[in-house]
Amino acid sequence: MKIRRDRDGGVLIDDAYYPPRLPVTVPADRVLVHNTVRPARRQGARGFRYWLQSPSEKLEICSCGWAPELAEHYRIKPRVAA
Repeated sequence: MKIRRDRDGGVLIDDAYYPPRLPVTVPADRVLVHNTVRPARRQGARGFRYWLQSPSEKLEICSCGWAPELAEHYRIKPRVAA
């Protein structure tokens, strides 16, 4: 695992970038993703995390209403029990 910090306080872990604050825009080659904890505006509040990453088939568009000023955001698809 490769971890780097930027001068703004963001953290890059492999392909995922954890920004210190919600971005104004999402770069064209990235998508905004959040974990399954109840959404918050602040990174880390109640365990909530969001990050930017390359698009993946493991993601699905999320309709929770978090960050409505951004066009869309994603969440990790739930695992299907076998």
